[in-house]
Amino acid sequence: MGFFGFISSIVERVVDALDVQLDFEDEQDLICSSKNGKEVELLHEALCLENNYKIARLMKKIAPTTERVVIRISLYKDIDVEKLCYCLQLIPTHITRIHLDVWGLFNSKAKIDLAQLLLVIAAIPAHITDVVYIHPNFDSINLEHAIQLVQTFPCALAKLTFLSCALDRMNDLVLFLQSLSFFPQLKSLSLVQNTLERSLNTVMSAIPENIEHLSLESCLLLVHLVHASSFIDGLKKTPPWIKSLDLRGNGLKNLSMAQLDELGNALPYLEHIYLTSFDIPDGEEQRCALRKIFPNIRRIVVDKDFKMLIAEMSPIEQTNSAIKYGFTVEVPSLLNQCAFFIRSNKEKLGILDAKQAVIPEELHVLLCN
Repeated sequence: MGFFGFISSIVERVVDALDVQLDFEDEQDLICSSKNGKEVELLHEALCLENNYKIARLMKKIAPTTERVVIRISLYKDIDVEKLCYCLQLIPTHITRIHLDVWGLFNSKAKIDLAQLLLVIAAIPAHITDVVYIHPNFDSINLEHAIQLVQTFPCALAKLTFLSCALDRMNDLVLFLQSLSFFPQLKSLSLVQNTLERSLNTVMSAIPENIEHLSLESCLLLVHLVHASSFIDGLKKTPPWIKSLDLRGNGLKNLSMAQLDELGNALPYLEHIYLTSFDIPDGEEQRCALRKIFPNIRRIVVDKDFKMLIAEMSPIEQTNSAIKYGFTVEVPSLLNQCAFFIRSNKEKLGILDAKQAVIPEELHVLLCN
């Protein structure tokens, strides 16, 4: 169970016995919920001023509809690391996703050192399988420490996102990406908003074999057409174990007809592709050439406004959007559409935990995976 887990279980029992109460205003001072109720931000600077009894009661009151926890840390501000670790250990087990937003450099002005940040990450509970790590100055950490930091995340990770982490400025991006093979269950890797226009070759040569989905959303791969040849070479080196690729917001529309032809059949193993309507060429000849890049695609999602979350698009909407641009894709089954309806209306249907819901077994499989 570990020290923090042991202490957490004791405090939880004491709190239940004391029946400590929090009023609404107290909660608003310590926690910030999103409008849709799916996200909770722990205001750790306020939490760290409270006693453990109050924190435990607060964490127990996090709504069962909450899907992710957000924590923002400035390296230039003092925090009570022990209290923050305690909060993390109390994250309810139904929450599997955490956003860790770190800002600042590890320099003489920093009030939090790497060892303290590692303690915080080590306190993330084992049931967290989806981590979004945001750190614009991540490249300021030497390679050994960067690998150590990442490998401190829960070992059962299935999804890992590096959002705006300046990976292009990292000393040895190949070794860093190869180190992710440390997570045997990691299937989805997102390198969102990292400027990789000169690094696509490097990325594709280092993706571990357990990764099935790769997101390069908004990585500015074609922001300068002078790097088009680098993009073409890199895309051709996409490893065959990548079955799903997110290329939204990279300017595919800017490729010339000759460049599109050069990419013909470059991704024969790809089954799923994610684009935006702004990535798709206007002319039918160019669209035809684009479709030939991934000839065996089974599912394509065209994000029409680049703001909608893919998870909020129904299978029918995704299919019709793809057909509109001339792609031939599988029509979603009625079962998939039912699963989407239940997932989008869990609260209205009174389903707090899909694993416990009384629904057909086929839907259980889709909703719980």
